[in-house]
Amino acid sequence: MFVTPVFLVGALLAVIPVIIHLFFRRRAPQMYFSTIRFLQLCVRKAARRKRIENLLLLLFRMLLFGLLAVALARPFFRSSVAGGSGPASAVIILDNSYSMATRQQGMERFAQAKDIARTLVREMSERDSVALILTGGPRAGDKVQLTHRLNDVHSAIAQAEIFAGYANVTTAVNRAFEALRTSGDVSREVVVVTDLQEKSLEGELGAAARGEKDVPLIFYDCGQEAVVNLAVTGLTFKGGTRLGGTLSTLVVQVYNPTDGEIRDARLTLYVDNKAVKEQRVTVQGRARTPVHFRYPFTEARTVTGWVQLSDDSLAFDNRCNFRIAASDRIRVLVLRDEQAAISYLDEGYYVVRALDPHTADDAGGVSPIAPVLRLTGELDKAVLEEFGAVFFMNVHGLDLTSVSKLRRYVETGGMVVFFMGDRVDPSRYGGVFLPSGTGLFPANLGRAVGDDRKRQDVWQMRPPDFAWGGFARLKAVPPALFERVRAYRFFTIDGWDAAKVQVLAALSSETAAPASAPLLASASLGDGEVFFFSVPGTTGWTTFPATKVFVPMLHEMVYAVTGKTGRLESVTAGQPRRFDFADVQGEVTVSVEVRPGTTEVRKSTHDASGNFVLFESTWRPGIYRYVLAGAREGEDYFVVNPDTRESELARMSDAALEGKFSATKMLVVRSPEQLTAERLRLREGRPLAGYVFLLVITVAGFELFLANRTRPAQVEGRPRTGATA
Repeated sequence: MFVTPVFLVGALLAVIPVIIHLFFRRRAPQMYFSTIRFLQLCVRKAARRKRIENLLLLLFRMLLFGLLAVALARPFFRSSVAGGSGPASAVIILDNSYSMATRQQGMERFAQAKDIARTLVREMSERDSVALILTGGPRAGDKVQLTHRLNDVHSAIAQAEIFAGYANVTTAVNRAFEALRTSGDVSREVVVVTDLQEKSLEGELGAAARGEKDVPLIFYDCGQEAVVNLAVTGLTFKGGTRLGGTLSTLVVQVYNPTDGEIRDARLTLYVDNKAVKEQRVTVQGRARTPVHFRYPFTEARTVTGWVQLSDDSLAFDNRCNFRIAASDRIRVLVLRDEQAAISYLDEGYYVVRALDPHTADDAGGVSPIAPVLRLTGELDKAVLEEFGAVFFMNVHGLDLTSVSKLRRYVETGGMVVFFMGDRVDPSRYGGVFLPSGTGLFPANLGRAVGDDRKRQDVWQMRPPDFAWGGFARLKAVPPALFERVRAYRFFTIDGWDAAKVQVLAALSSETAAPASAPLLASASLGDGEVFFFSVPGTTGWTTFPATKVFVPMLHEMVYAVTGKTGRLESVTAGQPRRFDFADVQGEVTVSVEVRPGTTEVRKSTHDASGNFVLFESTWRPGIYRYVLAGAREGEDYFVVNPDTRESELARMSDAALEGKFSATKMLVVRSPEQLTAERLRLREGRPLAGYVFLLVITVAGFELFLANRTRPAQVEGRPRTGATA
């Protein structure tokens, strides 16, 4: 096959040597001899050899013209995947994850990627069809459609933006091959313009990609140069986080994803749009370094801000936004299965008054803790992040969905407290109490022992473990006050590991069995804590709620955990922000300012999960202000931050890439020229023009050799008139 077959007309020039040979044949010179009898035999032999040599010379010259014409026609070898000059289909995958915002040689990788994508589209004809896939952002989930309208694809490339969330290239490759299955074109290809970030290439090839072994998969590598980058990958709050007027600590995690040490980088804390603190940080290669900012939040209000690293190769991960609800009181959610007809018989009665002793105080005092009493059935609608702690009062059981929700809450710094009682069914707590796995408390919930009616067996409380930080201040309490606590019935736990479970207060008896058992035990889970009280929060099984140590113990527990490190509330870019209005019956309108001068409005929806608004336009990092109207009014903020997985800039090697995509016809290119050449080769076949030109040179060499060899020798002297030869 030939790319430019018109040049084959030049093969007609091969007749020129024939014409020259016929019209300009060399005639033998006449020479005079006294006799030619002895030369006749020699002349016949020479004439025969001369004709053969002239014929060979003629053939070489004709071949030279013919091969030159063939070479100019650009011959190629058609492979099984080459589609020739017919219509072609191509899917361009443009990696728009924020690692592509890395600057090298003063230019963003993404800008280079868009130039490459535009070049690919320009090289296609109107007969060809093309589709563009972005790996992230609001358009990443659009249906992949091949189109002949190349101008539309050009516009889509121009409008493409960097996405601050996690983007997966492998998923985009699978979608590309799915789209190409609908194309009937012989020539099909997938071109991925990416920086080969290892994190974005996670996942497995789908069946469509594995089944199209003749469709080329071309990776254009935009990330060949080493970069210098630091990233803010985490932000936690430490030390009395919810109380206005306290000196709190922001702990910033700074990560160096490169191999070399980065020294003296500037990290600045901004509060309410003002720079308030600055530190210098040095981070070793592939290491994380915590940086502490101590700052007084003097007012009980919502505070917004961010931490900012100095500029480096990748600016997207240099900033982390935060919102802090610096309130006067710590909100505690108290849950029970049902509301009692008489208030003092309610399961939450004693706990609510212990957490806020001023509830029935005519003096009008205010407790640092604000308990909120609700039913267990409202747990699925509750926004747990709004509460410093969650108390379960003699609850029958919890399903796995609730356990998962609680686990996420505790892992991010929350506190959960379980009070046992006569409603508790151990078989309904299988997901809560597990010695190992995904439970909340690493122990088995046993049976209840003792008789709360006869009260013949009595267990006495021993002083708590003052070594635990939360109870350190209780050392001043006389031991006799703790020993006044009596228990007549309680739940046991077993199968627990002392390295995971800490007994903070114990029950003991000299006559009853067991001789010793936990009254209060705790277990850490992530950044939070889970507590187990073996007795209820009422006086049916124990005197504990009616003693003087009940209030200080609960308060010290809440202060200890809510003052520990916990992650600040944040939405990851691309993930929806859910507004829950569980206690609101009417419609609520949420107006979110997505950028200056642009507001998006959503109205609440009622379904089985409650009354809520789901806001999906969280593609850009920043601080979002929203206003509530309708059945609930007010305004507040939420923050969106980049997905820190994209800060891991480790690249996938060519060998690993070949192994991962071995089921496809994969190749990697690293320059526009190489990309054009490889696409031409794959579409048109293997070019043979170079080999033909080499043959032309070889034939020309033989022709020159033969022409010199057959050139007649010059005859000296002047011929005489007379006899002719």
